[in-house]
Amino acid sequence: MDIINQAQQSESLRIKRIWALGTRGKVKNVEFEARRDSQGRYVLNHRHKLECEDGEGRNRAVNKQYMLSLDEAWDLLKTNLYVIHLTGCEPRSSRSLRKPEELNIEFE
Repeated sequence: MDIINQAQQSESLRIKRIWALGTRGKVKNVEFEARRDSQGRYVLNHRHKLECEDGEGRNRAVNKQYMLSLDEAWDLLKTNLYVIHLTGCEPRSSRSLRKPEELNIEFE
């Protein structure tokens, strides 16, 4: 069963954790987890970069959405229009953008 169907069957439960494993290079099999930014929000980027004045990619404010809870973040991810920022557990500074089908969801 894919992760989106599994999560839909568990909709009455609150999300405790969203995570994924690194897939290659020095972060292969390293755990990445959705963590709040410095302002207490989860960060999602539009999956298909929107037009930016400077022509840059998806890591611009116009392409970002900020959510206060993992449940809100998951609702947006289910539209399949966004990817979520995950941070590496070791090394902590590593970052990964992941599509919903690449995520592991843990419920309370």
